[in-house]
Amino acid sequence: LIEPRLPTVTSDKSKLFIAELSVRPIVTGADDPNTAIVGSTGGGSWLVLEDERFERWSLMAYLNSVVAEWCFRQVSSLRRGGWLVLEQHLIESLPLPKFLCDQESFARHQISQLAQQLGARLAQMTGPLNSESRREVQAMEDQVDSLVIGALGLSAAQGEYVQSRTIGLRKSGTASDDAGELLF
Repeated sequence: LIEPRLPTVTSDKSKLFIAELSVRPIVTGADDPNTAIVGSTGGGSWLVLEDERFERWSLMAYLNSVVAEWCFRQVSSLRRGGWLVLEQHLIESLPLPKFLCDQESFARHQISQLAQQLGARLAQMTGPLNSESRREVQAMEDQVDSLVIGALGLSAAQGEYVQSRTIGLRKSGTASDDAGELLF
């Protein structure tokens, strides 16, 4: 995130773009390898995928998942209204599950497919999302969350806890007081 940006913009390696200040993690990608975003705090940064074992779509979906958000809420600074500040050291320290770099992983494959479907569907939509479109997007995000939770081997109770606690913290705009260990 803090490296000189010109070499990363012109790199042919896959990139993900992450909002540095947001209510929840917002990560996206672009098909054109020469795409970049401009901005400072609140604008965003990009992550260059140096390790070719990781596939862009599944990693993007994981970073947008409720599990990644729960992890970030354990360590991130918050701004008024519950906005997360996703600084470089927080993103670097986020645990990445082994299934994300396993090319044979069923979960990785399914998460990647869902992320691609969601990306294609959102690209078709114009203007603000109506209630039906929001439900459709939420259903696909819920599927990704379920796959991530399952791939991590979390029990149903653990998965429900992570989901309900994260969504509750997002709505309340407060930091997490969870003192437990990371789940993976």
